[in-house]
Amino acid sequence: PRAAHAEEGVAEENPRLDLGPISITYHKYDRERRGADGATAGKQADKGRKRAGNFVLDALPGKGTQTAVLCLASKMFAVSCAGAAKERETLAAGIDMGFLVLIGALSGIATKDSLGAIRQTLVEIAVVHLALEMFYSWWDTSNGGKPMSKDMLVHHVAAVVAGTFCLFMHNGAFFGPGVKLVVTECTTALPVSLRLAKASGKLRGIHGAALGLIMPLAFLWRTRYSWNVLKETMGVVKDKGGMRKCKGWWMAAGGVATVFCCNVYWTAKIVQGAYKKLTKGKKKADKKKEENGTNGTNGTPAPSEPAK
Repeated sequence: PRAAHAEEGVAEENPRLDLGPISITYHKYDRERRGADGATAGKQADKGRKRAGNFVLDALPGKGTQTAVLCLASKMFAVSCAGAAKERETLAAGIDMGFLVLIGALSGIATKDSLGAIRQTLVEIAVVHLALEMFYSWWDTSNGGKPMSKDMLVHHVAAVVAGTFCLFMHNGAFFGPGVKLVVTECTTALPVSLRLAKASGKLRGIHGAALGLIMPLAFLWRTRYSWNVLKETMGVVKDKGGMRKCKGWWMAAGGVATVFCCNVYWTAKIVQGAYKKLTKGKKKADKKKEENGTNGTNGTPAPSEPAK
């Protein structure tokens, strides 16, 4: 069969994804691209069968980096045109929110194998963006802005380490869990909304009620999802021969585990804050009842002092 195929010299095309000026081709290790020389193609196929069956991307390098750099340049220019520090902070948060929500949503789509070709680009965008966010924080702090919080800094460093491993090690074997970790960024709008609601005084109204319901559920999902990503990451490590044979496995496992711990920490704070808000509202209601002449329990009038 190989000789017959060599005589025909048929070229088998790989699946392609056209994104405007960018054209991405992806294939499996055991599906080598056919050339005009059928005999050479047969030798390449023999080599390909000896390799692991992971997806390899032949994307134009640096497109994800260019996208993240464009976002940073746009944000820095827009912020430099703003006035007060509070305005600058709100503007920067809004730009990051829109960018990360979009990347998170696209990553959710890319978890399907039919769109696996864009995983590398999405992971690259997320990794470079998080790295540039730390640079932006330094730049903004030197211009009177607030520095990045320590927990956020830990999250960004861990995500960059895990993402860098995903991009440069093991020929894309970790693109699957890598792009799933980016999916968790689709919750970025909620912390931004919380800060804005506090600043505008709308936290006590319908906006506060919506945040009190949505945020705990969203971050519980985010925590559970990142835990699943950690398990999937360790599954790929096992497929690669375990901790002894999978080079740099600690970068992936340590980075994803740290991101998971950050999500646990944030979820605990959100749930605790929602509980305090709920109990505080109940205490205020009881106090108001007492001030209106009731004992705050069954609505009966509070006992009055005996007349002298």
